[in-house]
Amino acid sequence: MKIVVDLGGTKGDWRFISDKGLVDTAQTRGFNPALHSMWDLEQIIKSDLPPQAEPIKQVYYYGAGVGGELTHHSLETLLRTLLHADYIEINSDLMAACRATCQHQEGIVSILGTGSSSCLYDGHKVTDIIPSLGYIAGDEGAGSCLGKRILQAYYYREMPEELNREYEQTYAFTRDELLENIYRRPGANSYLASFANFALTQKEHPFIDKIIRNEFDDFVRRHLLKYFKARQYKCHFVGSIAWFLQDPLKKILALHGLTLGRVIRKPIDDLVFYHNHTSQN
Repeated sequence: MKIVVDLGGTKGDWRFISDKGLVDTAQTRGFNPALHSMWDLEQIIKSDLPPQAEPIKQVYYYGAGVGGELTHHSLETLLRTLLHADYIEINSDLMAACRATCQHQEGIVSILGTGSSSCLYDGHKVTDIIPSLGYIAGDEGAGSCLGKRILQAYYYREMPEELNREYEQTYAFTRDELLENIYRRPGANSYLASFANFALTQKEHPFIDKIIRNEFDDFVRRHLLKYFKARQYKCHFVGSIAWFLQDPLKKILALHGLTLGRVIRKPIDDLVFYHNHTSQN
């Protein structure tokens, strides 16, 4: 049996591929080694996953917060202990995006979900990367930044009146409650990104459309155009923001002479395809 797993900070997608090629699925709680302990991952595997009848030969793990030799070693040790796999491979969520969208082709690959990140991929490995600075200092074009722009537009009295009414009907909390959630409770990035839903539902309104376009323009200028000969590659995307806002994203890319490639919401099934058509190294 082969396991392919994509573990985000909020939830995880698992695929169990039998020796006969049959695929079972499971969804678990999320895990990020930068935010959680290895004990949390152990509980996810023990409690959330269904028992498997076949021996596990290979595990391909993709996850948020995967960086540094210590994290790799800790993840590999835990997975080997609990799953008894013969072969374990640990990769970042950005590598998941690369393999899911490009398979074995080259391209510029980005994640636009709660946060944002990008890299240049040669069909085998990441060859260049603009570092992500997170939701406080970066995350241009992502849900956390879009959510922040929506909040600013409302509280700074920049929204048109009809959008003000829609906002107030959608969100019933005080400014103090808002600041409490942003500055004193965990998960501020996800909390900010939740306000991007307002942008998604109102994306046809000219005011919201401008906010979306400005965020995508910022992302393209500060990230994608920095890659050497960027215009010769297709630009591929993974994540809910890219998925639901493909039209404005495509238009902004075109304004800068860039071409939109594949856009997928979640990488897991394309990762299964990748590993079913790639020999183990």
